Amino acid sequence: MIQNLWRPMRNIALQKSSVSHFRKQKWDRTFLGKYRVVCIGAIASVTIFLLNVQTPSASFIYGQPANVPATYYGEILASASEPAFTPAVGMSVEAVINGQVCGTAETQEQNGVIVYVIKVLADNIIAGILGCGNAGATITFLVDQTQMQPTTTWDNSQTRELNLLPTGTPAAPIQVAPNDTLVNGSPAFEWESVAAATNYELVVYNISTDTVDFSGVYSAGVACNTTPCAVTPSNLVLSSGDYSWLIRAINGGIVGPWSVY
Repeated sequence: MIQNLWRPMRNIALQKSSVSHFRKQKWDRTFLGKYRVVCIGAIASVTIFLLNVQTPSASFIYGQPANVPATYYGEILASASEPAFTPAVGMSVEAVINGQVCGTAETQEQNGVIVYVIKVLADNIIAGILGCGNAGATITFLVDQTQMQPTTTWDNSQTRELNLLPTGTPAAPIQVAPNDTLVNGSPAFEWESVAAATNYELVVYNISTDTVDFSGVYSAGVACNTTPCAVTPSNLVLSSGDYSWLIRAINGGIVGPWSVY
């Protein structure tokens, strides 16, 4: 802990991140704005010292910036499989890694939707943060002590969108392809499999005409007998234009959310 000490500093600037309206990080504050910097003259040189008269911020430990936390945001969704769970403002959100709570937040309302933003701490031995975020660590989310899905891996390379819903409802599939210009009017659609899914519903939307050009339901046992899951609709032929596609998982009578493309 740095307190009431003179210490030589060298080109120090610490920036603080904030997430606003689920946008990418905006950097808007420098570290030196919090402290006094004093120049002391000497015969041979001029040295810059920092007088620290208060406990440093949590993101600045012994003159080195701490590891940046990972940030996640998204909607809190209701589920037919958990009728007692009703998304509301002020619910506690916890990010758990290896049984340890590594981030907390509260739900908020935005445009009539219950949402969350949470920062999940990184491991930092100097700061005494152990057992939390490192590359590949699995994060489980709890909302008012209800376990949510999907889980995700800790990654602080960018802010990530992740909609959460109670376990029991299939999670939103992750689309793989197509995601670019096509030369084949009868493409194969690929996505990652989802636990508990018995079927998948595929929709192809024509952006040019504002219409749904195709909708079909496929058995998980057939579509996902390869990795990733894939189907090529036999009766779909796309003409020139702009399209988008969505996929969602179904577990018996429980329908999961649409994929986020």
